Amino acid sequence: MRGSQSERRLLPAIALAAGLGAALLALAPAADLPPISEEGHRSLREHPPGPEPDPGPPAGFTGYPDAPQVSVVSRREALSHYPCADCHAHMPANPERRKLSAPHPGLLDHGEGRFWCLECHDADRRNELATLAGDTVSFDRADQVCGQCHGDTHRDWTFGAHGKRVEKWQGERRVYSCAHCHNPHDPAVRPRAPEGPPGIRAGLEPMPDKGRKHPPVYPWQPVDEESGHE
Repeated sequence: MRGSQSERRLLPAIALAAGLGAALLALAPAADLPPISEEGHRSLREHPPGPEPDPGPPAGFTGYPDAPQVSVVSRREALSHYPCADCHAHMPANPERRKLSAPHPGLLDHGEGRFWCLECHDADRRNELATLAGDTVSFDRADQVCGQCHGDTHRDWTFGAHGKRVEKWQGERRVYSCAHCHNPHDPAVRPRAPEGPPGIRAGLEPMPDKGRKHPPVYPWQPVDEESGHE
């Protein structure tokens, strides 16, 4: 095998290093390791577990890299029972999962029965929400609580692919929070019929009806029996 003079000079040094490495591995203590199988390898499950890392305190959410600046429309003023402390300041927090009475919903249709009030509401600061890491969150930034489970949707909401922007498309970006459109206690969006068509502009005549029958787009939409239209 041909090679430069410098490469040929390195070959003895490489061979010596490989030999020393093999010798050190042979001398290393292996009393705590199971024997190597006949196939020449040891199963990963047979290796002794290493030391567990110290998890430390959970880190709070600090946002997405390169996310655009956004301000969220406040919704606290629109809440019918806010501030919560008007009643709950005189009531100790009860962590027992139970059916609630009015004015709160009796049951939560959220998370297939895995969620209850104190998963999202702060038990000590009743006018605030809380993350799983224990951070206090304003009702106006409920998205930070929702994003703990709905991470992909929260990312899309942050970058503008999900949700609704308010007012104009240029300048300050103001958006609605998750709870503006989704009831946190029953967040699924129910099927509903679309709004009617816009009115006819002044000076224009309505399109002639050619008698074509169009099936409904959604099965829950009513159909006029005579015309066959929605």
